Amino acid sequence: MGHFKTLIFASVLLAVLSNQKTFVQGQGALQIEPSDGLSQLRRNKDAVSVVDTSSKVVPTKKHVGPMDDQTLAWRLPREVLPTVYRVGIAPVIDAGQPVAEQWYVPGLVEISVTAQRATNNIVMHSKNITIHSINVNQGASVIPMTGFVVGGAHDFLNISLGASLQQGQTYTILINFTSYITEDLNGLYRSSYVNPDTGDTVWLATTQFEALHARQMMPCFDEPALKSVFHFQIARMEKYISLFNTESTGVNTTGPAPGWVWETYAPTVEMSTYLLALIISEFTYAEAAADLFPGHRVRTYAPDHYIRDEGGVYAAANAAKILDYFSKYFENEYPLSKMDSAAVPDFYFGAMENYGLNIYRESALLVFPNWTLESERWSISSVLAHELAHQWFGDLVSPAWWTHIWLNEGFATYFAAVGSAHTNPEFESQKRFLNDAVQRSMEVAANPAVAHSVKIDEEEWITKWAMDWFDRMAYEQAGSLIRMMDGFLTTPVLTGGLKTYLNRLQYKAAQQDDLFRDLNIMAVATNRIPENLTMKDIMDTWTLKAGFPLVRVSRASSNRVYVSQEKFTLNAGAVSVPTDQENDLWHIPISIATQSSPNFEPTAEQWLDKNVAMTSWEMNAEEWIILNAGATGYYRVLYDLPLTNFIKAQLETDHTVIDPLTRSQLLDDYFTTAYQQYQSLGTALGLTNYLAKEDEIVVWNAVLKHLRTPLNLFQSTGSYANLRNYLLPKLKGAINLTGGVEAEFGERAGMPILRHQQFMDWACAMEDEECQDFAVRRVSQWMSSSDNSIPRDFHQITYCAAVAKGEDSVFQFILDRYQDTATTRIQQGYLLSALACAANQGSIGRLLEGSLNAGFFRSNGDGSATLQRLATRPVGRAAVLRFVRENATDIATHFGSAAPIASVFSSAASYSSTTADLQNLETIATEIAATVEPVKATIDAAINTVRQNIVWMSTFAGSFNG
Repeated sequence: MGHFKTLIFASVLLAVLSNQKTFVQGQGALQIEPSDGLSQLRRNKDAVSVVDTSSKVVPTKKHVGPMDDQTLAWRLPREVLPTVYRVGIAPVIDAGQPVAEQWYVPGLVEISVTAQRATNNIVMHSKNITIHSINVNQGASVIPMTGFVVGGAHDFLNISLGASLQQGQTYTILINFTSYITEDLNGLYRSSYVNPDTGDTVWLATTQFEALHARQMMPCFDEPALKSVFHFQIARMEKYISLFNTESTGVNTTGPAPGWVWETYAPTVEMSTYLLALIISEFTYAEAAADLFPGHRVRTYAPDHYIRDEGGVYAAANAAKILDYFSKYFENEYPLSKMDSAAVPDFYFGAMENYGLNIYRESALLVFPNWTLESERWSISSVLAHELAHQWFGDLVSPAWWTHIWLNEGFATYFAAVGSAHTNPEFESQKRFLNDAVQRSMEVAANPAVAHSVKIDEEEWITKWAMDWFDRMAYEQAGSLIRMMDGFLTTPVLTGGLKTYLNRLQYKAAQQDDLFRDLNIMAVATNRIPENLTMKDIMDTWTLKAGFPLVRVSRASSNRVYVSQEKFTLNAGAVSVPTDQENDLWHIPISIATQSSPNFEPTAEQWLDKNVAMTSWEMNAEEWIILNAGATGYYRVLYDLPLTNFIKAQLETDHTVIDPLTRSQLLDDYFTTAYQQYQSLGTALGLTNYLAKEDEIVVWNAVLKHLRTPLNLFQSTGSYANLRNYLLPKLKGAINLTGGVEAEFGERAGMPILRHQQFMDWACAMEDEECQDFAVRRVSQWMSSSDNSIPRDFHQITYCAAVAKGEDSVFQFILDRYQDTATTRIQQGYLLSALACAANQGSIGRLLEGSLNAGFFRSNGDGSATLQRLATRPVGRAAVLRFVRENATDIATHFGSAAPIASVFSSAASYSSTTADLQNLETIATEIAATVEPVKATIDAAINTVRQNIVWMSTFAGSFNG
């Protein structure tokens, strides 16, 4: 059996298995050895009680909720369903322990199951686990076994029985196994950090089971609909703490070995395997005040030095407030007695919503009073609210299968904005949702190369890694569709339907028709949808196919308009013919505002039917008309030129008559349709004439994202002056409206800081003299006083602008601060970025030479990053490309690969748009071909990017010349 030490469970097994017939796997089968390459894979009172058979939960027939087709090869059959697990594991983190080899996890799992029909086969999941023995019993009776098989593409553990299980009867499966603490970030895996006080590496074990990885820690029925109650005991060394989904009920100091203990945890509620979680670590915690969420303990766990720096206080308090708010909002009390949020050093995703034990990246959870930026605090607040919304959407009610993941992620995305608006109104989260979710997801949902239906097709699902489906469609597009339902149903109606949905299906699994059923009851009762339609009729047109519609509006006469719908596509050309194919159309709720009735409530006044491509409505067409008023609809709107000009005139006369969300979506629609050649870019630019009077960041975000490409591509061309002359006066007007260049903000101001940050970043990037002078003045004050009074949220912008405009002394000062070993890691990052903003050749030359000299940069990574950043700036780009051309071999040798050269090419290409640029990159690539052969694909892709940029310039650059 390789290098296994004596299993700590030997005595337990002896007690439990005495007088029982046990089927034992032969030696050598599925043996897990450290050399097996597992590192390359993706990711009570005493120990006897974990297999105590004296107390059994006798379940009723298991309800697992509606599910898709279980006859598919990758789905578990439903002959046997689990109800209760009793688990004991002893993860070994330290070397030299008598329990087992380091990183091994000896364990026992006893599963109570109910036979749904007669069968002599039990199929469950097990992946990369050594099975030592299996018993199947009914009370004191042993069910004979003929063998078991583990493995295959779908990780099945197939147990063959010598006698049939009988329908409705309860049985227990007892499995003795050893699993492994992996080096990947899936299953039960290892992570580490350095203790800053001692310099020692501190190891920990943590988990990530979504979507298909609980089966890597223990044999189980690893599908989300197969909910069970879990009883856990965890053995650990005394120096560690262990965390689980539920609270500890006691520690037995008589552990499996000297210096070890057993910790027992309260039974869970019925839950899915993918939501199990545990951590074994040396973490400490910050705890929220008890009155923030009465009756529940809420903590943030992290390495002790972070807790000492008060990094966990904010998250603990915010989590408590959000949980209390959601419990009341849904009228469904959070069912667990505690919520722990843990910050781990290595985590593949931003965070994971495990019931009662949410796990985060450190950067997604910890807020430090003295150095966390407002942008970071906003992100952390939003992620917290997202994961805590999952406690209802995903944990309490789980998806019937992974094809319905939008029921988890869409609702968590939507309610993250709702929860954040309650706890952190300063961030205006529900306004930001339009930019961050609706508009962002539309960019992806229109791309046929990556877009898919929100409800995933089962046959498509199996073609990709399960977590690849956790994308913008599952999160932002689904959240946007929920926001659309909130718009046409109204918030009280949507909320009422969701309360029914959560109460009816709590501790069960759901598919989208369950949701539509409960929403339909409320919608019909309140007359929120057409009489001939149901919520399923409406929403199936949005969830069962990819993409979204474009609605066109044109004048038919002075008192009538034509309204049509078609699928929005990329590169559609100037003319797009509407289709009447049913599969390409939607049931579209249309909210309407007009000049004579400027009501921007998002309730639907009209509906476009999926069976009708074009219709006409009687309306006054001699004034402005806006469809999708309130911007809750998930579609774009394009008006004919007369109606567009009416809207343009209103914006220039008094833009505030049109609400800010509608202004934002209007501009996003027009820029997007212009770039996809539905209409002229000049028309979109014309709608921005008023922007000097605009102070809403939700509007500016929609515009600036569309101007980033021209800003990048125009840098070294004659068009740059035209863009600058067009945009900079408008930005300066907005800056003056919001306090001017020298505006000051209080601590934790939220959106005002983020807005000013955005405005200043763009103004400084366009070399606004006032912005640059302000930056030089603030850095000069720092240089003369050694007291950095620049607000931390503006460090990076200010440092960069000062270096770009300042004298050599400013560059030297920033370089000295960067190289100073006393400078914090965070400050080093800001200073490093600023160095690449240098505009004089002497400073740029020092950076280029320093990239090949040991000690100039704090790390090779910093040197490589600086080369890449220099390639994004006009002066630096020419210099760094020349440097690469002359020193390619030295660069590849110094950095150990040609990857930094490839990064320079990629960055330079994103800012290159002329034939001369193309020829220069092609020439360099040819001359250094031998050196860059390992990264040739990246070099070729960069050159192709320039070709595409040249085409873009020929199509759109002229629009900025007016």
